[in-house]
Amino acid sequence: MSDLFAYPPRCMSREEAARYMGISITTFDELATEGTYPIPKKVKAAKKPEY
Repeated sequence: MSDLFAYPPRCMSREEAARYMGISITTFDELATEGTYPIPKKVKAAKKPEY
C-alpha cells in the first residue's frame, strides 16, 4: 500500500491548486487576492511561484 495520499499536496501551480480545490483559476486568484487563500511563495528550485 502506498502513502501517496497520506500527505497533503505541496508545491502546486495556481492552476493545479485551483483544480485540486474544485474552483476556477479566476476564483482562486480572487480569493488569494482577498486573503482567503494564502499567496504563493517563491521556491528556489521552481521557475514560478508555488502554492
